[in-house]
Amino acid sequence: MSLTALQLVQTAAGRMSITVPTALFSSTDQQVIQLRNLLNEEGIALTRDPQVAWTCLMREKTFLTTATEAQTNAIPADFSWYLNDTMWNRTQMVKVGGPASPEEWQMLKSLAILSLPAAVFRFRDEDLLMYPTQAADQTCAYEYSTTYWVAGDKTYMTADADTTPLDDEVMILGIMWRFLQAKGLDYAEPFRNYELAKQNKIGRDGGKRKIYLGGGIPNPWNANIPTGGWPGSGNP
Repeated sequence: MSLTALQLVQTAAGRMSITVPTALFSSTDQQVIQLRNLLNEEGIALTRDPQVAWTCLMREKTFLTTATEAQTNAIPADFSWYLNDTMWNRTQMVKVGGPASPEEWQMLKSLAILSLPAAVFRFRDEDLLMYPTQAADQTCAYEYSTTYWVAGDKTYMTADADTTPLDDEVMILGIMWRFLQAKGLDYAEPFRNYELAKQNKIGRDGGKRKIYLGGGIPNPWNANIPTGGWPGSGNP
């Protein structure tokens, strides 16, 4: 069970031997106000960390294509960034290429290549564009990282009882080093502890697949054949 916003700050304050607040968002104490702002700063920083796309913040977006370049309702309100290689046209059962770079996009438009094996897409000016123009009402889907890091689809903690799916310990350590930094105190060791905890969480988040030096990815739907060959084949 996730700690609440108040509990996260209380734990961080207790570890730093500073006054432990009894309330967070209703408090007018300047230090408590600072702590709650640092709490939100840490949560936002974790959602934008370029090292990782947290599995607890991954979401799926499905949409129906329109017969226009810009796809309507293809980008959700909580879109943070696209998870690479996840765009598929489920109706045609083909992968949608992209995201295309600006150079690639302009080349396609200039050469007017209209018979691609599959559509190509890109993000531009808060739109998802597809080329060539697709037939309407085809189902496409992709995965993305959400900006909603607070339970209840929120981008900030605003109440003492708010919770987050992000790791409690990483959040607590993040509050601690940020508080010490803000006060002009030595935060080198707390920051090191924070980075170690964060890297450990990154390393275990969602599990990791095996890496095969010979290349390729094992097919998870292969038949489970005992070592030595097919039963009854006569092979040892």
